[in-house]
Amino acid sequence: MKRTSTLFMLFACLIGTTIAAENSLAADPHISPNEMATSFYLPLAEGGDAYAQLVMGEMNAAGDGVDQNKVAAYAWFHVAASNGADEAIQQKEQLLKSMADADKQQALHLSKTFEKYYTFR
Repeated sequence: MKRTSTLFMLFACLIGTTIAAENSLAADPHISPNEMATSFYLPLAEGGDAYAQLVMGEMNAAGDGVDQNKVAAYAWFHVAASNGADEAIQQKEQLLKSMADADKQQALHLSKTFEKYYTFR
């Protein structure tokens, strides 16, 4: 029961912070819609939301709202899959096929780190 209420409080704080950040960003005409999306999804992804993790993987893979980073994209897809986003499995497998060997090693290492901090299943 204590863990559930702690997680609820963490989630409530995260949502409140995210909404406040989104509202302050929306007032800035220099912030692109992609940057606003990143500011919205990143805290949710870091909080363990599988859909947000999937979106962060897609954004990193495409360089949409963030610098393109296939290593980070793979790590986000990995934790999204671990947290229940089944569509992330195919995306991470396809991404891994397109990566150089050195990037594959970095991606596998980073995914273990992400798994430690962002997987809650």
